[in-house]
Amino acid sequence: MPYQRGENVTLGVWQIIPEEMRSDIVKNEEYNFDGALANDNYNLLIYLHGNGADRASSIELFAILREFFHIFAVDYRGKFNHEKLYLMSMLADFFRL
Repeated sequence: MPYQRGENVTLGVWQIIPEEMRSDIVKNEEYNFDGALANDNYNLLIYLHGNGADRASSIELFAILREFFHIFAVDYRGKFNHEKLYLMSMLADFFRL
């Protein structure tokens, strides 16, 4: 279904913290994930997987990229409920991120 103004859309997103910051998170239920984004040592990478894949198919790549980036890995809307993807809907979703 194409994007319609005002619709409620849920996307699957993983926030992948840079490797250097990972030890701060382990067993810390109150970790400030939003504050981690303010760390100027790492650029933010929004990762959009290729056609026919999903964010889970790139786990090995994330292990390398997290050395250099703070990553948001995104699945397209409708990825797992077989909705047809529309370019304008995808663009609207990503601009909202």
